[in-house]
Parts: sequence; C-alpha cells; structure tokens
Amino acid sequence: MGSVSGGCIEDDLIYRTQEEGMPVVCTGNLRVLLRYGISADQAHRFGLPCGGTVELVLESVSALSCLDELLLACEQRRSTERILDLNSGTVELHPGQRDGVTRHFM
Repeated sequence: MGSVSGGCIEDDLIYRTQEEGMPVVCTGNLRVLLRYGISADQAHRFGLPCGGTVELVLESVSALSCLDELLLACEQRRSTERILDLNSGTVELHPGQRDGVTRHFM
C-alpha cells in the first residue's frame, strides 16, 4: 500500500524484476539491498528532490517473514514494528511507537 517515492522507484523495481530477471520472488533466505540516489543525477532521475538516498531491502517470502502476524496486526490497526535481521533473515514483531519512529536497528 502506498509508494516509495511517488512511483519512480517502483518503475525501476518492475523493470529490474521483469527485464533483468532479478531474483526477487524466490524461496530461501535471499535478501537484496538496493540503493537509490547515490549520485545527484540518480537522485534527480528517481524523483528524490532532497538529494537523499533511499535504501530498500527486497526479501524472499518464507516462514521467517511473519507476514500472517503482520497482516493481522494491520487489520486490527495496531502499530507494529517489523525488524528484519539482514544477516540471518529472522524477523521480530514488536508493538510500534505512537509517533511511528523506529526504535530498533539491526
């Protein structure tokens, strides 16, 4: 639901998965880190007017993903923080903060 940057990054993700055959949808423990806005030219191309950088983690769906629990929390409108350990692929779900600011980084 929503978008990452108004659609420009989503267009690139679709291109990468369809044209380049990037293994986004797969089984196993795959995580891919993508960075957008590394240079000023790239920031402009992907609609990042502040010149910042966006990092996205693409992960394969597995039993470790906790998606059923996360979906239930969303349906119940509970603020929930999902923490992904990039090394192991394990996921933890915690009650989210009212201000929406993430408290955990791994």
